[in-house]
Amino acid sequence: MELKTFGQHVNEAADQNLITLAKLGLVEGLRVLEWWVDPTPDQPGMIRVNWKEYYNWPNEHEDDLWAIQPVRSGLSRGNIKRRMTRFAMESELDWLLDRETGEMTQVKYQ
Repeated sequence: MELKTFGQHVNEAADQNLITLAKLGLVEGLRVLEWWVDPTPDQPGMIRVNWKEYYNWPNEHEDDLWAIQPVRSGLSRGNIKRRMTRFAMESELDWLLDRETGEMTQVKYQ
């Protein structure tokens, strides 16, 4: 078994631990794009995708941005998640949060 340095261990275990520490206020906030879907009753065949860009999640920040985009109701959640991932990358955010499932995904830059 290969022994790891403390730094390697922290880096490999950082994903979920960092989220927990941010929620507890023990580390600086994270750069997160949170998204969720709402039905749009006044537009048949459409849904409303909401997202908020947090620059100090879970806290508020003056640079946070909230947006709404109507899209066809036939789009899959996977398709919407791919779009949200692209928006997160364009805004240089590090995490994607699906509000409906609570799933936090780290944005991987190529």
